[in-house]
Amino acid sequence: MTASLPTKEELELIRDYVLLPIMLDVVKSDRDKMKYEFLSLKELYLKADDALLNILMKDLFAVKQELKRLGIKVEEIDRTPTALNYKFWYKGYEDHFSLMRMVVKSEISVRLGRYINRMFEGR
Repeated sequence: MTASLPTKEELELIRDYVLLPIMLDVVKSDRDKMKYEFLSLKELYLKADDALLNILMKDLFAVKQELKRLGIKVEEIDRTPTALNYKFWYKGYEDHFSLMRMVVKSEISVRLGRYINRMFEGR
């Protein structure tokens, strides 16, 4: 069997698989902190967080299903102070990649902004 390189779209799925759980953790953490704040619009913020969490969970579920359908496996190798390291397998091809923590923070911020914009656009 010849090893097949993943397509750009498949690599994006792998990246989504890595980033979506981190995004979920960020939103959950912020939500937990907000529970103890005395804000006049706290209920609105908590409901918005709940809606965002639901969308993120649905997207993560869809990504996991698609990876399974494609036969792609992803595994976290380790986390260092500067990077998150992963390995993936795809049709006989094995590779590893690292995401720098600064890049992850930046990308998560951008992605969460897109999700929030989508929520208010009614999509």
